[in-house]
Amino acid sequence: MKKALSVTILAVLLLAALCACGRTTPAPDPTTAPPGNTTAAPAPTKAANPADPWEQLEGSVKLEQNILYIEKYTSGSDPGENLTPQQGAELVLRDLITDDLRGLITDEVCIFISYDNLETLGDIECYIYNVSVGTVEDWQLDRVENKLLAAVDYQSSFAGLYDDMSGIAGGDDFPGWWGLYTDNETAINIGNFNAAGTAFRFSIYVLETDEELLSGMAVLDPDDRCSATFGDIAFYLYEDDDIVEFRAADGSEFANLWGQYRRAEP
Repeated sequence: MKKALSVTILAVLLLAALCACGRTTPAPDPTTAPPGNTTAAPAPTKAANPADPWEQLEGSVKLEQNILYIEKYTSGSDPGENLTPQQGAELVLRDLITDDLRGLITDEVCIFISYDNLETLGDIECYIYNVSVGTVEDWQLDRVENKLLAAVDYQSSFAGLYDDMSGIAGGDDFPGWWGLYTDNETAINIGNFNAAGTAFRFSIYVLETDEELLSGMAVLDPDDRCSATFGDIAFYLYEDDDIVEFRAADGSEFANLWGQYRRAEP
């Protein structure tokens, strides 16, 4: 009996040894990082786009592609009542940067609108801007080509050529459109001319509330510079420059504004 039990125990031990010898360790998963290694593979880098010229010029702000505003004003400058100097430069862009000026732009050549100073023209305080053309290197070496001097009435939000503020560009015989004209309830504010001297910016608003009713660029009649039109609306300047007559087509939503507006006292 003891002999049989010994044989049985020996057989069990041999079988266990054989099973242990046949067991294999699984191969490591090549996609699994070894313990303790948490470094991820580097992400692919995105190619950088070529820098705009404004990114190369400290203190500049891109208003449009290759049209830059340069913050040259000093900290002591009056920021204006209704507009910041940059907003004034945006008015210069809107009213004075013509297609001819835009035609000078290339990949390297920019239009620079740079704040110059504050000046009182008549009774109007204005921002004064230089508009010049050149490359970023030209700007840095102070060799840009000056194209025009602009003035912005920052209370009324109008931009014009510097000379327009005290006498419309075009000579002493040019009609004196610029100014504020009123009736009992409504005002017509005629701003300055575009660089070509062929159109002026105007705004019509309610006197009591300052609610704007209409604004735009009115185009002068080339044969009569005392007449201007904006769509189906017409303006006529009387010879003494003291009265502007506003006319609107029948059925126009602005027909009720038809009438004569007298120049307001400064």
